[in-house]
Amino acid sequence: MAPSSDELLVPTGQNHLPELPCCVLWVPIPCFSHLFPVIGHTMITDSKGTLYDFAGYIPRAGNSGVCRNVGIFGPPVRMLQFRPHHKASAEDFSSDWDAAVAVANKRFERQVHMGFINNCHSHVATALNALRHSQAPRWLIWNSLVLGAAMACFGRFVPGKGYCFRVWYAIWMCVVIWFIFCHIGESGKHASATSR
Repeated sequence: MAPSSDELLVPTGQNHLPELPCCVLWVPIPCFSHLFPVIGHTMITDSKGTLYDFAGYIPRAGNSGVCRNVGIFGPPVRMLQFRPHHKASAEDFSSDWDAAVAVANKRFERQVHMGFINNCHSHVATALNALRHSQAPRWLIWNSLVLGAAMACFGRFVPGKGYCFRVWYAIWMCVVIWFIFCHIGESGKHASATSR
């Protein structure tokens, strides 16, 4: 049966991840993530591990901007798993999480991908902001920067995935730290020479 003019087809794939429920997942974007490992693509799973990925709506194409069980850049490499608040039951948290993911999916099904401002991070942040029973602080407002920082600081590598990227991530961090210390050392020498 063909969908009505108000209904959109949801692109669906085979990447169901029951081992990663209630997670924000991160995938490297070829070339961009290899130059800057903190830049990547985010996706979200529901309480059963169904993957939702914002790829962007194309007007008049008839497809939703949110894909189900399709990782448009491949399998996840890093994850940020959420757990219920200590006062919430697992069932309440699961239903709250699924409702928040559904809110984000509905809001983004007709959104055009705008690169830096209306993107996969915005989709995930919308879901996280709709949560009530998460262990994240209630005052925290999720956005692209907060989500990126949380993934970089608190995200874990998915077991058995992305070994090459793990090595590159570690090397890249060492190079950045080395560059910062060398640059600070040069700035200090320049400042002391000009003060004389």
